[in-house]
Amino acid sequence: MDTPLFTLEALEDTWMKKEPIQATDLSDDQKVAVATGRRYGVLALHERAADGHAQVDLAAGAGSWWVWQPHWRQCGDGGSSSKSSGAPAAAAPPSIVAAGSVDWADFNAMIHPYLSVGEVLQWDARRRPAVGSADERHVLATAAQHRLIREAWGSALGVTSFYRPEPINRAVGGVSGSKHITGEAMDVYPVGRSLEEFYQWIRRRWSGGLGDGRNRGFIHLDTRSGGGFSLAAQATPAAEWLY
Repeated sequence: MDTPLFTLEALEDTWMKKEPIQATDLSDDQKVAVATGRRYGVLALHERAADGHAQVDLAAGAGSWWVWQPHWRQCGDGGSSSKSSGAPAAAAPPSIVAAGSVDWADFNAMIHPYLSVGEVLQWDARRRPAVGSADERHVLATAAQHRLIREAWGSALGVTSFYRPEPINRAVGGVSGSKHITGEAMDVYPVGRSLEEFYQWIRRRWSGGLGDGRNRGFIHLDTRSGGGFSLAAQATPAAEWLY
């Protein structure tokens, strides 16, 4: 039997679907209602860059389904809650992890107390950055920004996309020249909290590129022009756009 890479837990009553569209547009045989708290082991996740949907291959012969990621929480170790969803016991001051110190082959390894390798790579071993490469340094610097935001925000941040090198970027529908290709971008959402509230909060604290994907279930953040997070609510994005 295949061992799940991680477990998905429903944060609210939601759907598993045969197509990445509104459940109301699907027939009854194309969707399954899922109650809050239900968990499923996941063998593989297939990212969709266009919005917050992802296709998941479920364990125990449960088939392949589309899920709306903001309605779910990812848990590591095939079932136990990932550290990314809770507070660490004495977190160190946020800093960039040294290049070469992360085991990119271990999806459950933590880059910092709130972010796993699996989340950064979207559970796809093909995305592992070369140790010591510029991409690895960029990924780790972006991960440090994730930690700053997470600690200031005060609760978990889910990831719908992070590092996606070519040709994977094209395969999942990413645009040419995307900052995700070099590890300088992340698409995130607040787990169990209002995306609108998070957007209004982060846009005053982020000086890189900011993509407004509220209608798609995520907020895009990249570190162009040396931008990053500032605790003081006085920042202006270097670039801002609507998806």
